[in-house]
This record gives sequence, C-alpha cells and structure tokens, in this order.
Amino acid sequence: MKLKTKDHKFKLMLTYKSTIEEIHDPHFNMCIFKFKTYEQLSNPQEFDNTELFDVIGEIVSYEDVQSIKQDDSIRMFMNIEIQDYVSNNISATLWGDFVEQIKPHLNGSNDKPVVIVMQLIRAHRYRKQYSERNTWHASKLWINSNLPQVVDFCSRMVFVRGESSQGITQISSHKTHPIADELASGSIEVKTIEDLSDCKHVQATS
Repeated sequence: MKLKTKDHKFKLMLTYKSTIEEIHDPHFNMCIFKFKTYEQLSNPQEFDNTELFDVIGEIVSYEDVQSIKQDDSIRMFMNIEIQDYVSNNISATLWGDFVEQIKPHLNGSNDKPVVIVMQLIRAHRYRKQYSERNTWHASKLWINSNLPQVVDFCSRMVFVRGESSQGITQISSHKTHPIADELASGSIEVKTIEDLSDCKHVQATS
C-alpha cells in the first residue's frame, strides 16, 4: 500500500547534491501539523485510508501491552482511547517504539492528563471497526510537550472541563479465542464437503 503523507499538489525533490542544515529560529512558524477532527475520524469512510494525518488528544484509557508474531519477529502493540477537549473519543493502536515511549507516562500519570500528538498516522479497518495507528517509519509521537498546539489544547480542555482530570483507566485486553476453541464449543456450524455437495444438488433440482 502506497501511503500519502500530504495532499499538496507540489513536492520538493532532493538530488544527491542537495544539502540540509538544521536551523533553530524561534521566529519560524512551527505550523507542522494538519489535524483531523474527531468528527472526521468517526466517519473514516469519508477519506482515503492511505492518507497520513495528525491527531491530538488526552489518553483516557489503555489496555495491556500485547504481541503478535509476524514472520520471524514479535511485534508489540497497545490499544488506547484518546479524547478531544469536548469529550469526543476515538480508538488508536500504538505499535513498536510508540509503546515503549508511552508506558512510563501511563504508569505514573495519577490524575495528571497525558496529552499526545501523533503525526503522520493512518486509519485502519479491522472486523468492520476503525481505529488510528502509527506507521513504522513516518509517524512521530509527542507526549505532554510544550508545543503551541498542545498548550492551546490544554487551555481549551481546562476552559471546557475545568481544572480536574478524569484520569486514565486501565482496561482488560480483548483476547481472541483460537478457532479450535470455537469449533469445540459448537458455536460454529461445520459442514462437510459432502453436505455442501448435497446442498448444491438440491438447489440444482429445485
């Protein structure tokens, strides 16, 4: 899948002779985000799921760290729920380094809000449910930073909700049961090839 980092019609192309130098200028406009609203993210069918976007929110709940085996490697992930300053919620899944970055803040958060900015993430559909997730190389995570966008978000949050924070809730992970367990429980109807052949024969003669 080819992901689109930006929707601008122009882009810069660097050649092998191009040079880049970091400059620290406090007067430079740090407008580096293009945030999606939670209303937009609640209807992900309305935009391209290959588009990368940015989101800001307060973490209100999280699940235990989980892992899956893919090829010869183990991949770690954590499901979280984030909230905007007017209490709209969306789900997100943190993968890889994002998990290690966020864990210390969740363990010692107490009543202090944990506000995150995720840059260049994408919407993902799994079993008819949508959530946001980071990509492996493009995404970046800020946690309780002093970015102007975070300061503005926290100010709006206090204005709407007051000084108190609801805190972060740890919830149980949704475990998936092996297909063998479902077969043994009888919750899945099983048909043999002979049964299917009989059904096809009945349809043909009816």
